[in-house]
Amino acid sequence: MTSQPYIIVASGGTGGHMFPALSLVDILERRGFRVSLLSDRRGQQYLSEDSSITVHFLASGSPNRGGPLGMFASLIGIIRGTIAARALFKNDRPDVVVGFGGYSALPAMLAASSMGVPIAIHEQNAVLGRVNRLMAGRAGLIALSFENTSQIKDLSKVRVVGNPVRSSIIALRDLDYTLPDPNGP
Repeated sequence: MTSQPYIIVASGGTGGHMFPALSLVDILERRGFRVSLLSDRRGQQYLSEDSSITVHFLASGSPNRGGPLGMFASLIGIIRGTIAARALFKNDRPDVVVGFGGYSALPAMLAASSMGVPIAIHEQNAVLGRVNRLMAGRAGLIALSFENTSQIKDLSKVRVVGNPVRSSIIALRDLDYTLPDPNGP
C-alpha cells in the first residue's frame, strides 16, 4: 500500500504570498495529495474560518527592519523557525516542500534543504524575491508566473506555470464587469 504524497507549502504571511500558496494547497488537496501550510501568524488572517487546511505557524522575521538589533532578532526568529520546522519534518517527513517566498517561508525551506527533502520554489513576481533567490540554488524546480523573470541564475530549473488562482476567483471569470459609478454608491 502506498501512502499519499505529503507536500508542505511554505509561504510568507502577506496576501501576495498567501493567496497563491492557498490556491496551490486547494489544487493539491483536490488531486488527493496530503498537504500542510507553513507560514507565520500574519498569514492567519487569510484563512477562512471553515478551512480544513493543516497550518503550522513558525517563527521568522525580516532582516530589513529595526537596524542591527532588528537583523539580530530576525536571525534568531529564523533559527527558531528552522528548528521547529525540522522537528515537524522529523515527525512527519514531507515528500517535497514548495516555497512561495517571503521571510516566513525561509525556515521551512532551510529545514527541508538541511534534511535532504526536495524543495521547489514559486515566484509570483517578475523579479525573483530575496528568499526565493537565496533558495533557488537548492531548489529542484523554479516555477514562475512570468517569462523572463529576472535574478535567475539557472534557467534549466525554470518552468513558467503562471500564478495559482483561488477557485472563488475563477468562479467569477465569466461574470460581466460593471464599472463603478463615478458619482459614488
